[in-house]
Amino acid sequence: MLAPQVPQNIRTQANGDRLRRWHVIAAFVIGLLGILGGVGSLSSQEKSKGMLFASMFCSGVSVGAFALAIAASQEVEKAEKIEERFRQQEEDAAFLQNQAITQANVQRLQLREGAKLQVDELIAEDDARKYYADHLGVDPADIYDAEIDESEEVDYEEATLKAEPKQVETKPVETAPAPTEPVTVQPTPIASQPGLCQALDEIVVTDISTVFASATGTGKSVSEAYILDRLFARHPQIEAWVIAQKNDSFCGLREKHRTSLFDPIEPIASFGAIDEVYGIFNKRRQMPESARSVFKSQPVRLILSDWHSIWDTVKDEKWYKSNYAKKLSTLVTVGREMNVCLIVDTQSYNVASLGITEDANIRSNLNILCQGYSWIDEEGRQRGDWNMITNLLKNRYLVPTNSDRLLEELEQLKKQSVEQKTPVIFSSIGNKLQLLPNLTAFKSQK
Repeated sequence: MLAPQVPQNIRTQANGDRLRRWHVIAAFVIGLLGILGGVGSLSSQEKSKGMLFASMFCSGVSVGAFALAIAASQEVEKAEKIEERFRQQEEDAAFLQNQAITQANVQRLQLREGAKLQVDELIAEDDARKYYADHLGVDPADIYDAEIDESEEVDYEEATLKAEPKQVETKPVETAPAPTEPVTVQPTPIASQPGLCQALDEIVVTDISTVFASATGTGKSVSEAYILDRLFARHPQIEAWVIAQKNDSFCGLREKHRTSLFDPIEPIASFGAIDEVYGIFNKRRQMPESARSVFKSQPVRLILSDWHSIWDTVKDEKWYKSNYAKKLSTLVTVGREMNVCLIVDTQSYNVASLGITEDANIRSNLNILCQGYSWIDEEGRQRGDWNMITNLLKNRYLVPTNSDRLLEELEQLKKQSVEQKTPVIFSSIGNKLQLLPNLTAFKSQK
C-alpha cells in the first residue's frame, strides 16, 4: 500500500507561512538591544522621568523580544518536524512505488520462466518416455497408456529379455581385425553363473555410452572391473583407452600403455586418448551405411575414470571447450552406430556436471548405472551410502514410472545387502534394481 502523498499546495502554503530560524535570531537580537538600552538609561548621571520611562520601555521591549524568540523557536521546531514528516512520506511513497514496480516485473518474469519450464518438462518427459521404450523394446504409446491405467503394468524383466538378443546378436567380421593385441584376462569362476549380473552384463553388450555414478566406497570400481573383464573376454580385439586419476590396471589396459594418468599441472597431455578414440570414430562415420554393420563386433571404448574431478579442473580452459568437450558430446550422441562410446565413472548422474554436454535431455542417449552400499571398515569407519541411488529413484526424468515401487524394493534390498555384504545397483535399461553378487575376484586379480 502506498503512503499518502502530501498535496503540493499544502506544502507551498506551509513553507510560505511558517517561521524561520532568522526570525528567532532577530527577536533575540532585539531583546539584547532592549537590555542595553535600559541599562544605558539607568546609568545616566541625570536621572529624570524621561530617562526612567525610556529604561522601562527598553526593558519591556527586551522582555517581549525574548518571549517572542522563545515562542518563535517552538514554532520553528514544530514546522521542521512537519517538514521532515512530509519529506519522509514522500520517500516512503517513492520506495513503495518502486517496490510495486519491481514486484510486478518479478511476477512477469516468473510467469514467463514458469511457462518455459513447463515446456522443457514436457519435452524432457517425452524424451525420457521414448528412451524408456527403446530399451524395453515396446512402443512409446503402450507405455503412455500403461502410465494412465495403473492396472496394466509392463513386465520389465520379460521385455528386457526379449530386447536383449537384438543387442547380443553379432555378424561375422568382414574386415581385417584391428591391430591391437588382445587383452587377456584370467577366467573367473563366477562368470559361469549366468543371470547373476544382468544389470552389468547389459552394459557389456550395449553400444550406448554409460554413466556409472556412485558415491565413494559403494564398490563402483569392482563392478567396473567386472564390466571390463566381460567386455574384453567377449571382444579380445577391442580398442580401448582410459583417462584416470589413479594408476589402476583397468584389466590390463595400463600394461598395454592405454591408460593416461591425469596430471592437473599439465592436463592436456592426458587427453590424447580422446583424440585416439575420436580419430577412429571419424574414420568410421565417413564409411557408407552399408559398410557399418561390421562395427558391431569391433567395439571402441573410452573409459573416463573419476571424470567429474578431471572435468572440474579443465572445464574453463579454452582448449577443452573448443575441442575435447565437442568431441565427447559427439561420441555420446552419434557414436552408437559406429560402436564407439564412453564408459564414464563419476560421483554424479547430473549430465550438466559431467561436462559431456550442456543439454540435460541428452541423458536419453546414455545408460545410467547407480550403486548403493554402506559398510563398516576394519577401523570402524562408515563407508559408502544410499543417498545417491535413493535420490536418483526420486528423479522423475530418470525414472519416469514406478518410482514408488522401486523405492520400496530398494528398502527390501538394503536388508539383503547388509546380510550378504554386497551392493545394490540400479540400471536405466529397464529401470530395475538388482542385488549384486560378490564380484571382488574381478578387482583383486587385476
